[in-house]
Amino acid sequence: MQNQPFSHAPPPAAPTAPGRAMLKVTGILYIIFGGMSIIMALLALLGAIVMQEPGAHYYFDADLIEAGAGYVFLISLIMLVQSGFSVFLGIMCVAHCDKVERGSFLRIIIIIHMVFLVASVILDPSLLTVIAFIVPIIAIVGASKNAKAAEYPQLPLQ
Repeated sequence: MQNQPFSHAPPPAAPTAPGRAMLKVTGILYIIFGGMSIIMALLALLGAIVMQEPGAHYYFDADLIEAGAGYVFLISLIMLVQSGFSVFLGIMCVAHCDKVERGSFLRIIIIIHMVFLVASVILDPSLLTVIAFIVPIIAIVGASKNAKAAEYPQLPLQ
């Protein structure tokens, strides 16, 4: 075997996504907690349906049924939509964590998700819903890093 001279330059390195780790971790968290929230929303929806059954007045107070069943149904539908969007957002974060050109798209859908979170805090002002803002803030930082890397790509060395 003869030694051949190195005839071509090595392939250029792929552009690195600086927010890759943040987006992948938050995407996995969105998928896990969004899936659990979908199960809880379906159980709450089932509870609202049970409260509206004709024989429910034997188990629940009639005033509670009138006031609570519609509210539980509405909240469970909102929770179901928000949970589905969380799973979608998690899939998008994991799928596009390496693509710096998708950073601004991810940032937009994370902000839309944060609007849903503000509605949740208004409906249920608990510590858990306030803590839920930590994951989207980390995701926005990762998406912003990717968007900034797409705006200012590294110049090739020659």
